[in-house]
Amino acid sequence: MKKPDLGQTINTLANLGVIAGIVFLVVELQQNNEVLELQVQSENRARVNAMVELVVENPEYADLMVKEESELTDSERNRLTFLGIRMILNFEELYRDFTLGRIEEEEAIRRVRAISERDADYGVRLAWPTTKSRADPRFAEWLETITNREAGGQPTIE
Repeated sequence: MKKPDLGQTINTLANLGVIAGIVFLVVELQQNNEVLELQVQSENRARVNAMVELVVENPEYADLMVKEESELTDSERNRLTFLGIRMILNFEELYRDFTLGRIEEEEAIRRVRAISERDADYGVRLAWPTTKSRADPRFAEWLETITNREAGGQPTIE
């Protein structure tokens, strides 16, 4: 039997070390991806909870959301418009999460429709005309498509 050469042994051990390092790196990347996905889910829940808490902690919003637009004072209209801007920014974040592959499009659509299809107006109708002009055009088109907005940019939240 031939005795292994010291150089071959060192080379083999080095190769095994490289392979072990690659395996370790793959495991590490998978763990990092899982952590990132958990963070995205946590941020999504926090975003949803923040909107719910805002209305719960400020019950006057609930009153404003059911008022006819013609019955709103200027101050109420402004407050409801700012609520609508905040809601639209949340929708835009959902759209961004979808386009980056963080969530499925169906999930983003379901969340937007959960708000846009309610009887209460979260101020989106008031905020949309000005917010649309500042929004990413792809987002604006996507939002109008999934919420069945009328021509002229007004939402048809039914």
